[in-house]
Amino acid sequence: MLQLSDFREGLPVIIEGREADILYVGEMCIIAESLRPIEPGESRYASWTIEAAQVLSRVVYDAERDFVVRGSVLCHDCGSRVCPETLASLPPHGCIEKQRARAEVPGGA
Repeated sequence: MLQLSDFREGLPVIIEGREADILYVGEMCIIAESLRPIEPGESRYASWTIEAAQVLSRVVYDAERDFVVRGSVLCHDCGSRVCPETLASLPPHGCIEKQRARAEVPGGA
């Protein structure tokens, strides 16, 4: 499962059903902004400041948009960035070993 430490500036996400990009990641919160205006024809965009404790429950990683834009995605299990040919399956990348290593580190980071 992705952890807070996997979220980075520029990462495509979905918040409250809206496509957004993370603008800032800090120890206490993240700040994100929607890609599209609040209403068609408006110049205002939705923005969120989400406390670190709420990020994993309110923010969803947008793997499809990340794949289209970058050609790579984050593995949901270990957090590694990998370059699959399609989103149907990820190439081998030592996922199990990385998950074990993460579990052994205090705090799971």
